[in-house]
Amino acid sequence: MVTIGNKPGEANNEINFRFSGVFDLDALYKNIQDWFSDHKFLFQEKLHKFKPPELELEFVGDRKEDGYRLVHVEVSFHFWYYKELVIKKEGKEKKMVSSSFLINMRINQVYDYDNLFSTPFKRKLQKFLHRFVWFYKINVLWNDQAYYELEDLYKLIKNSVNTTTK
Repeated sequence: MVTIGNKPGEANNEINFRFSGVFDLDALYKNIQDWFSDHKFLFQEKLHKFKPPELELEFVGDRKEDGYRLVHVEVSFHFWYYKELVIKKEGKEKKMVSSSFLINMRINQVYDYDNLFSTPFKRKLQKFLHRFVWFYKINVLWNDQAYYELEDLYKLIKNSVNTTTK
């Protein structure tokens, strides 16, 4: 199994984001879950740790592109000063959260996830394929596609947090 991510000379496939304010955590959670299902990722909540006033969430998604390549997304939230509020808006009560948080989002490509290139000869063949045959696809096409998907998720999170503050 070969994972290509943040190595020197490769594309940076990580986005970090900080926010402080009032937002709807349920809507944010639902939007993220919908994004994973819309992009055909297998969604898993890896961590949910709540020790007031801190909350940690970690989401993981995997999508098999073909028999050789798998896209792996990790999204982790760390909330500080977590406080639930009830806000009246247009005559309706809405449950909101006041908090500061940090989001770390990372996307990686995993090649040979079924471990088909297991013998020494096949590993050398795989190295040759990565360096010469698939070099352009790996370093330009596939990495860019993955990063643009991660950027799409970032915009969704940013919009769902900022729309509740207006």
